[in-house]
Amino acid sequence: MNPIQKIVDSHAIKALFTVKLVEQGDGKITLRFKAREDSIHGHQGVTGLMIDCAARAAGYSSLGQSFLSECETSIQPSPHAREFIAYTNITWADNQCATFYCDIYSLHRTAKTLVAESQGTLSKAKPALARVA
Repeated sequence: MNPIQKIVDSHAIKALFTVKLVEQGDGKITLRFKAREDSIHGHQGVTGLMIDCAARAAGYSSLGQSFLSECETSIQPSPHAREFIAYTNITWADNQCATFYCDIYSLHRTAKTLVAESQGTLSKAKPALARVA
């Protein structure tokens, strides 16, 4: 199994959304999130989970297993949505940490609306923390 898919499949976000890996390559990841329940319409409570999942997936090629150690996020008001897309880039990396930038858009029919922008730092997970179920 693709290690990026393992990160996505073992992430807590899977309880609320189906997550599809749309594109990956050289520190860039695009993930699509679709709410599992009709009751999940807002994004503000789950934006952090989407960012965490997307950042860890993007950082895998640079760090292997990692965790979000610092993050700044700006959330925009937007209409309720059930589907989102996250575009995440690793902007710098060494062998212990990496910085990332992530944009999340709500999807409604053919329209995309920016709902969150985030930047932060990933740190390499220690082997005991790096296990993916």
